[in-house]
Amino acid sequence: MEEKKRNEAPAIHCGSANDDYEHLKALCHAEAEKLAAELAAEAVDAWEAPFWTEGLPELICVGTFWRTSDGTIAFELDFSQGTL
Repeated sequence: MEEKKRNEAPAIHCGSANDDYEHLKALCHAEAEKLAAELAAEAVDAWEAPFWTEGLPELICVGTFWRTSDGTIAFELDFSQGTL
């Protein structure tokens, strides 16, 4: 089995530390969908990207993005790593 190359995608900043947690989750999901479309043109197989609040940065989640066998980009957001 081939080992996947892992590159870091740019950090994503959205919302503020004062926003409702469910709102932040929705913002992260929307930003992840945008990032997945951008990453489709990249030549690597997997990426990780932290999602931070704007202003005073608090980690909301970490996104893991990977290329599926049909070439599309899938992602998972891990909110358990957040600091909010």
